Amino acid sequence: MRLFELITFTVRVRTVAEALVRIEAALAKPGVGGTLMGCWASEIGQLNQIAVLRGYADESLRQAERERFLLEGEAFGINAFITDLRIENYSLFPFLTPLSAGKHGPYYEMRV
Repeated sequence: MRLFELITFTVRVRTVAEALVRIEAALAKPGVGGTLMGCWASEIGQLNQIAVLRGYADESLRQAERERFLLEGEAFGINAFITDLRIENYSLFPFLTPLSAGKHGPYYEMRV
């Protein structure tokens, strides 16, 4: 998997826990595309942010899921909590080994 989508939600104060429960349930529904690579909530830095990273086998699958997500209008069931939403596409450099989903450690750092 070499194509990725990072969705960053900023949610209202004290809604992160409930938002995570709803995101998990929404991602488990049939018809949701992409492979979940990770989901993180911020504890340091900009608070009240949730990042969802999904991988795709090809661009057409990524685009189809983006359209489904945007046209559905539900944003993983957390619309009522969202104050900001950012969607970014990434491609893995050809010389890097593709990522695999799973637990890789207790701490993560995301840099922009």
